Amino acid sequence: MNAEIKEMPAYRVASVRKLGPYGPETAEAAFKELAAWAGPKGLFESEQLFGLYWDNPEITPPEQCRMDACITFPDDMEPALDVQTISAGSYAVCHFEITADQFPQAWMDAFAWLEENGHEYSGSPCYEFYHSSSKDEIEVVDICIPVMIDT
Repeated sequence: MNAEIKEMPAYRVASVRKLGPYGPETAEAAFKELAAWAGPKGLFESEQLFGLYWDNPEITPPEQCRMDACITFPDDMEPALDVQTISAGSYAVCHFEITADQFPQAWMDAFAWLEENGHEYSGSPCYEFYHSSSKDEIEVVDICIPVMIDT
């Protein structure tokens, strides 16, 4: 894992929300629904894909955890999905090249890095920024955790 604190831009995204325990079933359901809309429009080839996580699974009951599958879209497009903005700001950006089953450990490693380096999670939604997926099923992803910055 490579990690650093970075200023991330805001992203305007079309999204599909699913409730349930964080993990492959909830994410697959959300991304499948997103793909039904975005795929025929060719957005997966030209736009950025995210997984947005709203809740702390150590506090929120699993069935109430909110996960949004998100994709950016052209300014002149009117999505038939919910539209929201992923907030700009200071984030711990932790870069991984992992298989699908390694996501839980990657999240633990990202939060451990945050703590070990004296940064504090702001409590705002975290997200996965997907760079690519290879034929070897290696996911290239940044886990982005919003941090509090002393002013």
